[in-house]
Amino acid sequence: MSTKEIIKKMDTSRRLSRLSEIWSGVESVLFPCCCTSCGILLEKQSRYLCDDCVAQRFEDPNPVNESTCGKIILPDEVLFQDALWRYDKAGSLQRLMTMLKYEGMGEVGSELGEYLGRRLADRHLNSRISDPEEAVLLPVPLHPVRLKKRGYNQAEKIARGIQRITEVKVASTDVLLRVKHTVSQTRFRVNERLENLSKAFRLDRADVLHNRHVILVDDVFTTGSTCFSISSVIAAAKPASVSILTVGLA
Repeated sequence: MSTKEIIKKMDTSRRLSRLSEIWSGVESVLFPCCCTSCGILLEKQSRYLCDDCVAQRFEDPNPVNESTCGKIILPDEVLFQDALWRYDKAGSLQRLMTMLKYEGMGEVGSELGEYLGRRLADRHLNSRISDPEEAVLLPVPLHPVRLKKRGYNQAEKIARGIQRITEVKVASTDVLLRVKHTVSQTRFRVNERLENLSKAFRLDRADVLHNRHVILVDDVFTTGSTCFSISSVIAAAKPASVSILTVGLA
């Protein structure tokens, strides 16, 4: 390449860089990033909640750090269950979950996962989970049909956010599979939910979970039927412990 061509290429690169800077400025004016909860302008366009809302807007479902939220009865194999915020029907958290699950905004899950990761680090790592290096995050899997429709697994997005804060690894998607395409559980009673989830999950990589502190990750904990069903399935891997961590508690 001649000197003239190199200079021309450098000039083009500078122009493209300048155009990118200009567009970023225009974008911030045309599409200002506001807190999803209170509407205040945010300094970072990549965020969805302001610091004040994260600290004060949502209700803590487990303020005294018990082993469960609201004295939920856990199966013998589950060490603890915790959630970041109480689910607020028609409120800010429901809006965030709608964005995450139905509007293609996967980064909402990543941000919520970071907040959840801080809770995990502050409350459970080195206390309830004595050896964090042996911990592994296991997102509740989606059936391939639903995964294709949504484009991503919201539980995995949340788990990746947790990983960014805690450095706890996320299990690969081939460890636990959802092999039964279940219908939505929203309107089911507890016994109907359990029947709906019968044989819904299959453990394919027991070796990954053996003697590990498995942390199941999902978006919302309602009756626990999904996570409890998974905990019974992965018991065959003989993990050191199984815990449940979600963003919301319904």
